[in-house]
Amino acid sequence: MTEDHWRVFRERLGTGAMKSGSARTVARVATCTPAARTLAALVLPIAIALSSWSSPSVAQRRDFFFNADRDLPSLPPACHARLKGTPEERRAWELKLGAEVFMHVHHHCFGIYDINRARMGFDLDVHQKRALYQDAITQFDYVLRHWPQSTPLYKEAELLREQARLALATLK
Repeated sequence: MTEDHWRVFRERLGTGAMKSGSARTVARVATCTPAARTLAALVLPIAIALSSWSSPSVAQRRDFFFNADRDLPSLPPACHARLKGTPEERRAWELKLGAEVFMHVHHHCFGIYDINRARMGFDLDVHQKRALYQDAITQFDYVLRHWPQSTPLYKEAELLREQARLALATLK
């Protein structure tokens, strides 16, 4: 890399336009000898590319699969209100379910979505289905920790969590 490239890296580093890990790496490389910088210029882009090519997190899987326009109609109306509703719809459902329940209802929605996607995902392999069922269990565990047992959705969340556990246990 030329000195101009290193100047641009240093400028980006100073303005915060780089991710902190990349910025630290570039800052270390910029202080090296010219031979070390040449080696880094060859290795660094490959290392950065490989580090971003890891297995996706649950949120990334959901972002990849979940499409609000396509998937919201298959979820309960409270999910539409929480995820894409107008302020009036959100307020109405908050009054109906209670603020404490409505605040966490999107986890319930994503758990339902994960189960539906795993069941209907004919394009998914067993590892993807397993990840979806595990995420569904995590989502339902979350709402069961945060919702009062007196809410009507509590029993539904327990039932759906058990369905996800059973489906996960039967995957081959």
